[in-house]
Amino acid sequence: MEALVFIATAWGPKYGGINSFNTELCKAFPTILPKTSYTIFCFCDEVSGKDVEYCKNNGIKLYQIDKYGKNESEQAAEIISTIKENGDFEVAWWFGHDVITGDLAKYCKDLALKGQLAIFHHMNYLGYSGYKYENGGEVLEWSNKQEKILRSADVVFAIGPKLYESANSLLNNDNKDKIFEVIPGFIDILPSEQNTPFRAIVVGRLGNEDDVIKQFRLSVAAFGRAIYKHPTAFPHDPTIILFGAPEDEVKELNKSLSELALKHANRLVNVLVVPFTTNQEIITKHLRSSWVCLMLSLHEGFGLAGWEAIAAEVPLIVSENSGLYQHVNQKIGNPGSRGSLWPVDIKGSIGEEHYSDEDVDNVANQLASISLTIKNARKSSKYLKKELSCTWGTTALQVSNGCSLRSILIAGENPGEYVQEILKSSDAFDELVSKRTTHFEQIFERIDHRATEMNRLVLFGGISTMLRDDKAIQKYAIWLIRNPNASLYMCYETGLSAKNRALTLDVNLINDGLTNLEERMHIKEQQVLSLKGKLKKLVGIDILNRIYFIPLSMPLTNYTIICGNELYVTPVLHGPSSQSESIRLPSKSSPYRTQFLEYMLFHLNNNTKSDEVDALTNEINSAKVID
Repeated sequence: MEALVFIATAWGPKYGGINSFNTELCKAFPTILPKTSYTIFCFCDEVSGKDVEYCKNNGIKLYQIDKYGKNESEQAAEIISTIKENGDFEVAWWFGHDVITGDLAKYCKDLALKGQLAIFHHMNYLGYSGYKYENGGEVLEWSNKQEKILRSADVVFAIGPKLYESANSLLNNDNKDKIFEVIPGFIDILPSEQNTPFRAIVVGRLGNEDDVIKQFRLSVAAFGRAIYKHPTAFPHDPTIILFGAPEDEVKELNKSLSELALKHANRLVNVLVVPFTTNQEIITKHLRSSWVCLMLSLHEGFGLAGWEAIAAEVPLIVSENSGLYQHVNQKIGNPGSRGSLWPVDIKGSIGEEHYSDEDVDNVANQLASISLTIKNARKSSKYLKKELSCTWGTTALQVSNGCSLRSILIAGENPGEYVQEILKSSDAFDELVSKRTTHFEQIFERIDHRATEMNRLVLFGGISTMLRDDKAIQKYAIWLIRNPNASLYMCYETGLSAKNRALTLDVNLINDGLTNLEERMHIKEQQVLSLKGKLKKLVGIDILNRIYFIPLSMPLTNYTIICGNELYVTPVLHGPSSQSESIRLPSKSSPYRTQFLEYMLFHLNNNTKSDEVDALTNEINSAKVID
């Protein structure tokens, strides 16, 4: 059994985004890795009994590091001892977070003489410390420490594109092959439900020393200016709520920020300053009911607070100098002009306040724009979330790929390799192992001659020509007409999934003339979608409602077919799937059958929610239960 060991300073959001990131990533790993191969350990300075119990019930071993009076070498020895006490574990990877826990992770690796080192790159000291008027010599020391820890790593994971550039800069572009960009997942949050009156929200570090970077005073000043300049956009009792103030500064901040809002609004404004809390439910509750979230940092490596607003489908006013904005811009192109984000170029200032008057006007105008067009703003925010669609499971897959971990979910250079190994197990499959096309014929025979017994046919990726030609269409139509309880699910590769499949195909094995592999995948996608129109000509509207088309955007390692209770699995290899070896799993409960059904559910859980996805999820869950 191999161990993956994560080291942080707290479990949960305490002390900021690094610990939030670590916690959500640890929670995602057990959902994508085989439990018989990997165990997740997490060591933190601060944990609670409740945290330990949660982790125990979710496949994570969480422990507190006893740091009192111990140097990092002694702490590392304690961590290694704790792992040994848990059983015969071979540490595959040590995960540290930048200069915060990177050194300790390295001590563990060096002392254990086992495992590789992965470092998450979370901040660029040289990129923002000058704004805070910090000692330049100290900043260079921290930057040099960062470079040293990144160089010592076997793999570096940079959080978003801005920090990917930073990691390459720190290493002078010497080690590009070991640097991977990862994108955080969206938190699990219901879509926004904004009610009147207008409410804005700011979440982050709100200490006075943080303002020059986080620009929370700018948020309040602009809110006041917006009320003054656009009174019709802000009827009675507009409110701005700020989460994240140090407990001992709340009273002072509330007074000074209320005075600041009054100055710009020329009237009293409802300003609420809330102390930092680890209770994420309180923050998400108020986030969902907000009309707008502001993330106006002068510099932001990524921006988890803004990312959570996108997850909640709340309109976001965001600094252009942030990894979040850069990622969205790369992903969908010019989100400001498309109305998906409301970006601002924060100039900043030196003086009594850390912002310029131009900054105040620019943010105020964006606030008014959102308020006056809130229905369209909400629609745009909903669309943006759909476009970006990212879960923590996806993030865990990105990390797993970088570390070359083995799972049926991980589609790397050889996507189906691990699937093949599983299927070689003597008790994994029925006697029938053959070309996939032979299984197609068997499936068609089932829906021909046992139509009333076969209530479902699920084609999960790899919808080959034989599954979408005119002969197949006729067979589907006749089956659906004869069996009023039957449903057909066409799950096709699109986006990243299709692109990844194109990259893994060997053009020398293609014999249909479509040698432009990306174009080949696009044509296949269009051919699958055309089936709906062809089937419509053969069946009535009631039957058409039992035919579901579901896009799969995450890369696949195998193509799965469910016909009734029969389960067929084909590893994704370098040639056309129709020519690959396909294996039918026994129609009885088994760990292998469960694993492949869970594989399908994982992909659906990472899809955009829809009635079609819900229907297929229910089908797969029912396929787990065999009489």
